[in-house]
Amino acid sequence: MTQPPPEKERRRFPRVNLNVAVRYVPAGSKRARPRDERLVSMGEGGVFIQSKLTYPAGTKLELSFVLEREKISATAFVRYAVAFNPQAGTIQFPGMGVQFEKIDEAAVKRIREYVASERTKPDPAA
Repeated sequence: MTQPPPEKERRRFPRVNLNVAVRYVPAGSKRARPRDERLVSMGEGGVFIQSKLTYPAGTKLELSFVLEREKISATAFVRYAVAFNPQAGTIQFPGMGVQFEKIDEAAVKRIREYVASERTKPDPAA
């Protein structure tokens, strides 16, 4: 069976898979309780938050996470959401792809360095 050609990558920055705790809340919300979830993908431009609770595209979030002992805080907005669907029969994680909007330049540099170092590591599955 022939595989279709891969879809052209739309991201501007490379990404890596990871498993890091993240805390987030809708920006400016005084009533929303902070949520603790997992980052499962990250690049210089944003992250994917694995979560059964998602917010609609355009929602602004305040988020923070620790990347190799360094706390990173950012304002980001939801680009897309993948709803939790137990009947879907796919392995796609429910959650949200979020794009950084306001983030310290030192944090961007740290993410860039982390992604570069992870991409150069040998694939353990190979």
